[in-house]
Amino acid sequence: MEVQHHALTCEDGIRITLVQVTPSGAPIKANIVMVPGLFTNTAFWLSAKGKGLAAYLADQGFCCWLVKRRGLGEKVRRTKPAARLGLDEHVAFDLPAVQTFVADHNDNEIFWLGHSFGGVAIAKAFTHHLDPERAAGIVLLASQCEVGLRSLKAPTSWLLQSLAGIGGAFPSKRLGLGNCDEPPAAMRDACAWVRASRAPRHRIKVAPFFKGFSSIDLPLLALVGKGDRSDPPEGCARFVDKFGGTRTSFEVLGREAGFLEDYTHAGIVVSQQASQDVWPLIGKWIDDTYQATGSV
Repeated sequence: MEVQHHALTCEDGIRITLVQVTPSGAPIKANIVMVPGLFTNTAFWLSAKGKGLAAYLADQGFCCWLVKRRGLGEKVRRTKPAARLGLDEHVAFDLPAVQTFVADHNDNEIFWLGHSFGGVAIAKAFTHHLDPERAAGIVLLASQCEVGLRSLKAPTSWLLQSLAGIGGAFPSKRLGLGNCDEPPAAMRDACAWVRASRAPRHRIKVAPFFKGFSSIDLPLLALVGKGDRSDPPEGCARFVDKFGGTRTSFEVLGREAGFLEDYTHAGIVVSQQASQDVWPLIGKWIDDTYQATGSV
């Protein structure tokens, strides 16, 4: 495989990095944009040694595009000093810039794959900012915001946001939550997303946070580990129910369903067992969906 780094300037002036992982010596079937969740970055998909889900999918003939979210793990590059480093801006500016760049790079179909809040961000982006006509499908891994996530709910969330403001970044690495410290704006948005998803609904069926989800009509694969305590199966099932399409597959990955283990939140992607029975499941679904489009 070949790895390249591209610099993209978003509409609000922030410059982000997009890592391209291209198959070696084989025609490209389709593109896969991979969006990580909180506290981590592209290393979640591709290690420094060239191992990971992105490498596996590249070996299957897919061109993977790993999104480095603004302000995460590297010096911020911006042309407008006031540009914000939040999740809201990630949805409104980063992901559309990525879609445009990838679509302009080649004519192949584009799949979107997100883990945890990365999947939530993808869904939010498709309600207003991403063009569904340029998308072939969505893969969600342990993505939801309605159940659990106690640290992002008040009163604990107040402490988290205070910590983020003290040193100019939320100390994710020092707290053992991940390998990237989060910008304060991203932590504020994460807490706001959780709060908005659970807002009183009164006589409406869906919280305002999910407005537009029912209009997303794309092939959808949603997976969650049976042992996920951060984003449990109940919440992921409720999240998937918000989508309006009929081409949806949802599965809980655990021993009862024939998998090698009851997968945890990160383990669904990065564990040794995941490379044996989760990665092939993802690759097969994307390949089958790609084949069904008649693009071969």
